[in-house]
Amino acid sequence: MNKDSNVRFLNGCLQILAENKDRILVFEKYLKTDFEKNLFEAAFYNLLDIHNPLRFNNFSYVIRELIDHILRRLAPDECVIKCKWYSEPDSNRKVIRSQRVKYAIQKGLEDDFISKELNLDISGVQRNIRDIINNLNRYTYVDRIHLI
Repeated sequence: MNKDSNVRFLNGCLQILAENKDRILVFEKYLKTDFEKNLFEAAFYNLLDIHNPLRFNNFSYVIRELIDHILRRLAPDECVIKCKWYSEPDSNRKVIRSQRVKYAIQKGLEDDFISKELNLDISGVQRNIRDIINNLNRYTYVDRIHLI
């Protein structure tokens, strides 16, 4: 990668960050621990490291892990398992990400109460979070290095 490509990449990143500054600041407000704040900062350091061909892979990995960490904070296993809507997943984990997302949104409230009494459909939010994680997953694997 030559110097001109690096400069174009860096300028593009800075433009994207500037255009999404409000979103970034809103997300940052929900970070509670120093660990979460440090991960968030490290993600952007990774992204802006123009000399690292794995920068986008590293950025995606860190953001995905940050989201998982936040979900574990918002939806601890012991809380999710106590919910009436909980069912044991077909995996070796007690709680899967989709259950954490559900708990983070509705806590222990039953599905019927959420849909019928509150007239809410959380499936769109769940789908958006799943799609974000899936998109990040696509870039976390080194066999998909994106040399920009």
